[in-house]
Amino acid sequence: MQAFDAGDPVLGQINHGYTYGAHPLAAAAALASLDILKRENIPARAGREGEYFMARLHAMEKRHKLVGNVRGVGLMAAVELVADKATRAPFPRGAEELTRVHRATYERGAMVRLSGANIILSPALTIDRAQIDLMCDALEGAFAEVGG
Repeated sequence: MQAFDAGDPVLGQINHGYTYGAHPLAAAAALASLDILKRENIPARAGREGEYFMARLHAMEKRHKLVGNVRGVGLMAAVELVADKATRAPFPRGAEELTRVHRATYERGAMVRLSGANIILSPALTIDRAQIDLMCDALEGAFAEVGG
């Protein structure tokens, strides 16, 4: 409080906020978004699609030697890629196989995020079954191409 009452006025400033913070237009957009989430029951839909998504990913874990582990909840998942499935030995960072899987997935129509030896997946809550299938089919194709 003393910095505000006395001394250099520069030291008494609180630099914070953005032009959209507490702005009536931003608040209206937030409220409209919440209305849509509620009206279209997006959380329940995301839950249903998330179960399907995780089932598709766990099936890949069983079928592909590159997939060491699938973990996540709902529409947030990570697919761990491994150099040796039996020992779950990881690929070293920057391994050619990781780059090849990433590119092969993209070439099949899906953009995924590669973080080390993990593919991080967090699609929009509004993703539909056809889009989940496209992403999972792209991953399946990439794993088959790179891992044999």
